[in-house]
Amino acid sequence: MKQCILITVFGISLPIDGATLTVALIVLQAVLAACEVCLLVWLLVRRSKTKKNDETKPAEPAPEPAMPEPVTAIEPTMSESLLPVPTMPMPTMSAMPASPLQPVIYIAPQAAGQNQSFTASYFLADDATKEYYGTLKNEALSYRGAQSQVFWNQEDFYVDGGIAVRFFFRGETLCLCFPLDPRAYEGSEYEVESTALYADTPCMCRVDSSRRARCAAELIAACMRARGAERTPPGGDLT
Repeated sequence: MKQCILITVFGISLPIDGATLTVALIVLQAVLAACEVCLLVWLLVRRSKTKKNDETKPAEPAPEPAMPEPVTAIEPTMSESLLPVPTMPMPTMSAMPASPLQPVIYIAPQAAGQNQSFTASYFLADDATKEYYGTLKNEALSYRGAQSQVFWNQEDFYVDGGIAVRFFFRGETLCLCFPLDPRAYEGSEYEVESTALYADTPCMCRVDSSRRARCAAELIAACMRARGAERTPPGGDLT
């Protein structure tokens, strides 16, 4: 008597003997092996086709480097090319205080013998000469009605329209000329000399020391008194 095995498929029980089951398993294994072989062949064929396509496909050309755009030069306009050149105005005597404290202004030295202005000679002078100038100018302007006027190489002080004293530089030395007779001071303590530079002020005093500065101040006072000018009291009106 043969032994049967019940196999339930979709709810149906089928009696299968042992020999039939063995044959079925062998067939199933053969079918699975055949499927595996087919799958392996398909993969190999697909791989070979892909590789062949890659070899026959033409290589893409490398991108050309981008050419830089030409730079166009910007030409300056007329307003940009012709810029104004800054100039330094020459200092005037109005900016020169009468006190010994003076602003620091540089003026390039000029060659020896070259005619330079009164202002330039003042700024090129030493500190002692600048102090003499400030003291004597204050002395001349301390009289009522005294006025000063600066020229290229001199500074004149007037009272009632007449010259009272004239300042100028001879080299680096401050000189004062007065409308006085130099012969009247011969042998006196006033060291003056005669000059033909100015016909209206023939008496000249070189101010190169503090003693001569005091003598020049006294001569200024004498000229002012001769013209009837009175000294203005401290804090008074100079007009």
